[in-house]
Amino acid sequence: PDYPQERIALMLQEVDAPILVTEADLKANMQEVTSEAIYLPRDWQDFEGGSDDNPVDGASADNLAYVIFTSGSTGRPRGVELSHLGLVNHNAAAVRLYQLEPSDRVLQFSSLSFDIAVEEIFPTWMAGGTLVIRPDDLSLVPADFLDWIRENRITVLDLPTAYWHEWVHELPELKTPLPETLRLVILGGERASPSAFAIWRKLAGNSVRLINTYGPTETSVIATAYEPKIVPGEDVPPILPIGRPIANTSTYILDVGQNPVPIGVAGELYIGGLGVARGYLNRGDLTAEKFILDPFGAESGSRLYRTGDLARYLADGNIEFLGRTDNQIKIRGYRVEPGEIESALVEHPAIQQAFVLLREDMPGEKHLVAYCVPAKLADLNGSELRGFLKGKLPEYMIPSSFVMLDRLPLSPNGKVQVSALPSPDKQSTAT
Repeated sequence: PDYPQERIALMLQEVDAPILVTEADLKANMQEVTSEAIYLPRDWQDFEGGSDDNPVDGASADNLAYVIFTSGSTGRPRGVELSHLGLVNHNAAAVRLYQLEPSDRVLQFSSLSFDIAVEEIFPTWMAGGTLVIRPDDLSLVPADFLDWIRENRITVLDLPTAYWHEWVHELPELKTPLPETLRLVILGGERASPSAFAIWRKLAGNSVRLINTYGPTETSVIATAYEPKIVPGEDVPPILPIGRPIANTSTYILDVGQNPVPIGVAGELYIGGLGVARGYLNRGDLTAEKFILDPFGAESGSRLYRTGDLARYLADGNIEFLGRTDNQIKIRGYRVEPGEIESALVEHPAIQQAFVLLREDMPGEKHLVAYCVPAKLADLNGSELRGFLKGKLPEYMIPSSFVMLDRLPLSPNGKVQVSALPSPDKQSTAT
C-alpha cells in the first residue's frame, strides 16, 4: 500500500483483477484503481449474512496461486505467475528444511510485495506455528531489533542477507547474548559474507541454525539451500555456497550453448522442477526467452528457468553464486532492473540521460547511484529527483546518491564506461 499510486495502478491493470480487497484507511491511495473495491472492515457487514459453507473448489495444481511483480527493464514491472503446485511444493520443503513446528513463532519481516513473505507466512501456517507480524514502527537498529526479538519470543527469522550483515557486525558491541528462544536464521537475497559468518559463529555457536538460501521469484521463492556446519577449531570457509536443490527441484550450470560445464567452471544457472513459474503475465515473448524446454528432463514438456546468474559447482556438490550475467542487480534482497529506474528518471523534464549503478565503494556497503545528464541551464539537486522518483518507484529502488554530469563517459563501442564514472563522494553535486 505504500507504493506510488501510479505503480499500484500499473500492477492492477496488468493483473486485470475484477475485485480489490483492501483497508478502508487506504482508500485515498486507490484513486486510480478501476477494479471493484471492497474496503474492510467498513464493508464487512455485506458478508455477515452469507453462507459459511466452503465454495465449490474447481482449482487444480496448475492453477494460478499468486502473481508477484519484479522490476522490469522496459520501465514497467513484470508479473510472475506462480502455481498452486509450486507453492505447495515450496511450503512442504520449507517445513522439512527448517523443521518448523507448532511451537514456532516466525517473524513476518518482509513486505508482502516481496516473495520471502510467502516463505514466512505459508510454511508457518502449514506447520501450525504462529506468525508474528512486524509492526510498521519497529526499529531496525540492531540493539532495538534484538530486544524486540527477545520480548516477542521469536524462534525463526528470515532476513535479507544485507540486513543480517549489518546486524551481525554490530552484535559484538552490544555485549548481549542472542535470545534464548531464537533457534533459526534464514538468509537470502545476496551473497553471504564469510567475514560476517565468522562473527556469527562466535556469537551463536551451534545454538542457532543458519541456512543460506537462493532462489529467483520465478522458481517459487527458493531453489537451493546451504547450512554451514560449525566445527570448533575449524577455519571459516572462504565462501558460503548457496547449497543444493530443495525437494523436487533440479539445477544445471550450462555454457552459452546450453551444455553442462565441468565442476569448478562458471556458467549460467538454470533451474527446473515443480517450482518453476508458469511464466510472465501478458508477456509471451519474455516467457519464451526465459523459460525453455528442459533437455535433461524425464517428463515431456518440463521446462527450465534461465536465472541469468553465474555460478559453479564445487567439488562437494554445492553451488557457489558468482554474480549476474546481465545488468540486473540485487539490493537489500530486492531484485532491481537499473533500466526501470533510468526510465523513471528520464521522465523528469530536466533530465536528458540517466545511468544507474550499484556501487560498493566500501566493502559490504552497497548503494544505488544515479548518474544524470540534465538539460542545459537546469538547476537540479538530488532532493528534487528523489521526491520525483517517490511518486513512481518503491523506496528500495530510489538511489541514495545522484551525480550530475555534462555527459556520460562512453567506451569506443558506445557503451557507458563504468570505470570512468566518478564516486559520489568526489562530486560536489552528489547528495
